[in-house]
Amino acid sequence: MARQIDPRQRVTEIIEDMGGSGELSTALKVSQSVVCNWRTRGDIPRRYWQQIIKLSGGAVTAARLAGVVE
Repeated sequence: MARQIDPRQRVTEIIEDMGGSGELSTALKVSQSVVCNWRTRGDIPRRYWQQIIKLSGGAVTAARLAGVVE
C-alpha cells in the first residue's frame, strides 16, 4: 500500500540527491532561492518534474516527486 511521507523531508532529500540547491538551480536555470523555497514549502512544481527525472537519470521518479512511497 502506498503511503505519504513528510513533504519537507521528501523535497529536501530530492534536492540533496540532485547535488544540493545550488547544483539543482543551475541545472534547471532557476535561482537558488527558487529551489530553497521549494524546500520551505515542501513542494516542487510539476512543471519541473520531467527535467528533474531526466537529470537524475531516473533515480528520482514521478511517484517520489508526488510524495508516494510504495
